[in-house]
Amino acid sequence: MKKTVKKTPAYLTLYEQLKKEIVSGAYSYKSKLPSKRSAAERFGVSLVTIEHTYALLEDEGYIQGRQRCGYFVRYRKEQFFPSVPPGMPEKTQPEEFSSSLSLHSKYAGEPSTDQTPVPPLETDCFPPSVYAKAVRRVLSVYGDRILLKTENAGLPLLREAIARYLLRTRTISVFPDQIVIGSGAEQLYNLATILLGKDRLYAIEKPSYEKIRQIYKAQGLRFEELPLGNEGIPDEVLFKSHAEILHVTPYRSYPSGVTASAEKKQTYLSFARSRNAFILEDDFGSEFHRMRPIETLFSLDAAEKGGRVIYLNTFSKTLSPAVRIGYMLIPPSLLPMAEKRIGFFSSSVPVLDQYALAELLNEGSFERHLNRIRRKLNP
Repeated sequence: MKKTVKKTPAYLTLYEQLKKEIVSGAYSYKSKLPSKRSAAERFGVSLVTIEHTYALLEDEGYIQGRQRCGYFVRYRKEQFFPSVPPGMPEKTQPEEFSSSLSLHSKYAGEPSTDQTPVPPLETDCFPPSVYAKAVRRVLSVYGDRILLKTENAGLPLLREAIARYLLRTRTISVFPDQIVIGSGAEQLYNLATILLGKDRLYAIEKPSYEKIRQIYKAQGLRFEELPLGNEGIPDEVLFKSHAEILHVTPYRSYPSGVTASAEKKQTYLSFARSRNAFILEDDFGSEFHRMRPIETLFSLDAAEKGGRVIYLNTFSKTLSPAVRIGYMLIPPSLLPMAEKRIGFFSSSVPVLDQYALAELLNEGSFERHLNRIRRKLNP
């Protein structure tokens, strides 16, 4: 039977093309993009395709729309360091792009302009009947193997399934041995800090997920809280910090809802490179984005072979709070240190659960569930 090759949607292909042109400087900062109709004629696509493309570029902070004026480039590659004198407040948006959602205070942490809702997980859990079917298939196919101890980093079958899923849906390219399975974000926070070192100074967003603060305090870590602006941590705050580890949630940080712009993500990476620092990227919700998951710091860093970002995600948010499975992506340069510092920890996730999740990923149920939720959140 001939295997059907999934074709990339036209708006994603065009999005990648325009993003490259913006980043390369072909469209300079503040320059105006072609109108939707002109762009549709130029690229030979429908008006709907252009609307989806521009909406995605705007969501990720590359452009900004102005009512009855069109779309303008807001991405500045050169602004990776503070462009204001010390002590002066950073403007999170150029004046001509200011919206009605401007900050009421210097670091108010107002909600992001990205209006993708956060799903009410209690009512949008994965269908129990589908999960039960996956478990029955695992018991039938793997039998006694579910009673055997798996590798410390997690079941190889699951790590392979996650690697394929990430490449297929997130354009994140990793080998299975870069993936560590853990029992949710809390265990992964602990493993990440052991890997990077507990004697370093950490920085977290303010406000941030309360459990991050609680876990860091319980571990006796030194950390500082960096106030959020409406596009992430303002440059003047970030570059005054002496942190060696930056723990951020670029997409809809909880509880503020702030999403880091494309420019801000590059600033975070520049901060890490210039300080010989590392970033813990906490990505718990971007898979619910209305069109496709937002690009990650991990993938941006990997494209530059930086090795500065450790990526954390959990299936507790996308499947059910009862599914205590998360994963951590480690850059290749840190793998020898990871083997030495955390490689001896046994996998704490039941083997049956790992097999069941691998089945859901491999046969497509997980992606169908995400698509269903996206359609429900963005009718």
